[in-house]
Amino acid sequence: LLSVIVGNSPLHQRFHTYEEIQTQLEAWNSEFSNNQNPSGAYPGSGIIYHLEELGTSTEDGLPFWAVKLSYNANLDEDEPKILFLGQCHAEEILGVEYCMWLLQKMTTRQGRDWRRNINTWIIPTANPEGLRAVYTIDNTYRKNKRDNIGDGMFRFEPGWGFDTSGVDINRNFPSFWVHGNTFLTLGTNEYYDYYRGPAPASEAETRAIIAFYDKIRPLYSLTLHS
Repeated sequence: LLSVIVGNSPLHQRFHTYEEIQTQLEAWNSEFSNNQNPSGAYPGSGIIYHLEELGTSTEDGLPFWAVKLSYNANLDEDEPKILFLGQCHAEEILGVEYCMWLLQKMTTRQGRDWRRNINTWIIPTANPEGLRAVYTIDNTYRKNKRDNIGDGMFRFEPGWGFDTSGVDINRNFPSFWVHGNTFLTLGTNEYYDYYRGPAPASEAETRAIIAFYDKIRPLYSLTLHS
């Protein structure tokens, strides 16, 4: 499916590149973040949209963001928080699309009642440089672009497996990091598609997500894979 999506198929236009995510989030921010009540249907709803930069990626320094949807999104209210994280693995782009769809739905009149007593946080991508690589270099790419070899080169093998640059963000979190993963190892070399990184939370993306979870303490969290 991915080879179709990122090729010359018109399906490509249905999916968001990194640049399109940035453009859309900023457009919604301009439309909603200072608008007390866009439709006039919910008096006293307050500001409904808050855009927050979480951090930047390890190798390319690309920013990535979370959006808060609430009746008073500019305030830190004592309300239950739920979090949707769309994408850790670069090639798993359907999670991005779900999050962008959910953002669109919840910024319309149809979705506003959901925000009355709950703070909803949505992160379309936590791996921006991997997402960009999927659209521009290799549609099977999985990790971020960490320079593991230290020679300034982005080293990948087209197709599935054996990319020696990058860290699997999903396996870089401290929980169970010590156990590693022997899948797709290159002999004694651990640089492969499922590489956990040189240390727990070694990646800027991972640290940003951990810090964000510690900050908002969500009651419920869903990370999407595809």
